[in-house]
Amino acid sequence: MGIDVAYSVALKKIANLEAEVERLKAACAEMHNKIERRCAGTLEFLKSDYPWIFQDQRHLDAGSEERGYWHYGYLSALQDTEKLKESNPGASLLAELTRLREVEKAGDEIRNHLAGMIVGGSGIRADQAREALAAYEAAKGAK
Repeated sequence: MGIDVAYSVALKKIANLEAEVERLKAACAEMHNKIERRCAGTLEFLKSDYPWIFQDQRHLDAGSEERGYWHYGYLSALQDTEKLKESNPGASLLAELTRLREVEKAGDEIRNHLAGMIVGGSGIRADQAREALAAYEAAKGAK
């Protein structure tokens, strides 16, 4: 594989990575919007049906029925958040972001490596380009 072909392949891989990053950003924004809408809806419900709840704070009284309901509501919210994460195309966002950062770093290394080979002009070897691409593929394959 010649250096021009290797460089072209690397550029395509980087473009694919950038598209994946954009997809992930959209998935994060979608999840954020869903959670924001749920929060706003719940706040409106509480303000209209239970306005005194913001002053009363009976859920802080140990052993009170309100405290049990508060903890049950909190548990339900956590479970709903987990379900939302699972149903979202950007599930396991932290793991995916970590992987994308690794792939992006590998892409930067490829760019720098190939640019150095081209600019340096000395000792340009196809096996060096293949080595850089192999590093990129290894990082990308670690999904």
